[in-house]
Amino acid sequence: EIGYFVDNTMNLCCLDLNTFKMVWTVVLGDDSDITPLINEENGIPYVYVGTEVDNQGGKGEYCGAAYIYKINGLKGKVEWQTSESCHTFNGESSDNDQSGGCFGNPVMGKGKISNLVIFSFSMTSGLASGNKLVAYDKDLGTKVWEYNMNIYSYSSPVDFYDSEGNAYIVICDSIGQVHMIHAESGIADPKDRRITYI
Repeated sequence: EIGYFVDNTMNLCCLDLNTFKMVWTVVLGDDSDITPLINEENGIPYVYVGTEVDNQGGKGEYCGAAYIYKINGLKGKVEWQTSESCHTFNGESSDNDQSGGCFGNPVMGKGKISNLVIFSFSMTSGLASGNKLVAYDKDLGTKVWEYNMNIYSYSSPVDFYDSEGNAYIVICDSIGQVHMIHAESGIADPKDRRITYI
């Protein structure tokens, strides 16, 4: 039995849960605060993980890369890697840091969207501005669609499915708006439910 975790210092770790010995470690492009997503494909566990933008620049505001990975969970081999540009601010102390990148946990699609893995990226337009949902082909790592939001979000996107198997993604932003997106196309719900104040 094996388990996976990020250690908050850029490492994705695979641990043997019987012996508590490390099986493998992959050094990511930056720090990660999200829970790795595990998906079994053809009998192999694959790990999907994303990073924030935290350790790529010095003090102050800068734009960096939030990295996304698909990793073979048995071997620690990177199957594909990609990134999105996000803004961040490193203050004189951690008390006033405001990081961009991946903070919400990703979604593994089911049914009609079983070919997709969906990540959320915070602060894509500037510091405290913009958010992007991106759906990737889980086999290739290519971008299938993206949905842009004006306000940043640290929330995890959540997938919902209706009785006909249609898939939707719901995500909240930092000012209390709820976005509902058709998960096959990345288009907002046509019934004026894209943004609802709560």
